[in-house]
Amino acid sequence: MSKLNDRLHVGQKIAPPLRALEGDFESAFANAGRLMTAIGEGRLKARAPFGVGVKAIEQINLCLNSMVDAAKSIDALHISLDELRADFGLPATALGDYGDKPSVTPVEDAQPLRIAS
Repeated sequence: MSKLNDRLHVGQKIAPPLRALEGDFESAFANAGRLMTAIGEGRLKARAPFGVGVKAIEQINLCLNSMVDAAKSIDALHISLDELRADFGLPATALGDYGDKPSVTPVEDAQPLRIAS
């Protein structure tokens, strides 16, 4: 196996666990949001005094802040891995948020993408 093929193989081994890690974070963010909602709705339903459960909400907030910091590190990891890919002379094989990626050939008569909120 050539050095280039070895490097491509290594890159292909990195992508799936990286995507899985990102998916785990997305799930964790969604679960934290559901937890926060459940606590708030539970407090309302139980007609709890205002201060009851505030410490738990504070702890969820601390967890979320830590998760955001970790997510920023994962985002920075993408940039580092892209630099490593370039250092190894490997082609970019997927579209991403940063830097030049493989060119996309425009489709004739294609309508521009419109995003409405």
